Amino acid sequence: MIIMNSEVFIRAYDTAIRGGVPFELPYTARLLLPGSDAAIIVNRDRITTSINDAPVPGDHPMNAFVEEHQLEIRDVTSVDLLLYTKIVMVGRWHNDGTEMQGFEPYLVCKTDEKGHVSTAKYEYEFFGYGGGGHSLGLNSKIDGWSAHRVIMAVTARLTDYSNLSPGLPKTVGLPTGAVWYPPAGLGLPCLVMEHANEQIEALTA
Repeated sequence: MIIMNSEVFIRAYDTAIRGGVPFELPYTARLLLPGSDAAIIVNRDRITTSINDAPVPGDHPMNAFVEEHQLEIRDVTSVDLLLYTKIVMVGRWHNDGTEMQGFEPYLVCKTDEKGHVSTAKYEYEFFGYGGGGHSLGLNSKIDGWSAHRVIMAVTARLTDYSNLSPGLPKTVGLPTGAVWYPPAGLGLPCLVMEHANEQIEALTA
């Protein structure tokens, strides 16, 4: 499931900064589209799909989508599958604002022969990996709890639709949050932050 537990992020962040990191940690973000959590699971012998952590029903359009693009999926994952036993592209199955639906990938989880899983930004050149443009610099002196709160506040600002008519953001499918990516090679965790305004309201109630 794409929504990542805040406690997991906080623990992983604290572990990483204890190992020594640069003073400023630049996190970048992609806006998170509304829709169902979805994944394309690629093994060496087959490709399967899931939505909301359950197998996709046979008549679901995501199955037809993956079947149509299976050669491209095999092509972009072929090198990694020499090193890993499973690659999971994690994202959203969403409506693009018309009658069309599609898969938007955000993260890639790779499992090696020993069962170790690594998670990173989606960067295969197939589905495309969207624009960025949103970033923040976290001070490495702050802990994971504080880093989580900073990211929550910035995400709330990016997805603040209080100036729009009620119900309009959902109707037109505006982003519901953001996926935050750390600089590579430091062992820092990604964070998926959704409905941050509602979370802040709940914390301050």
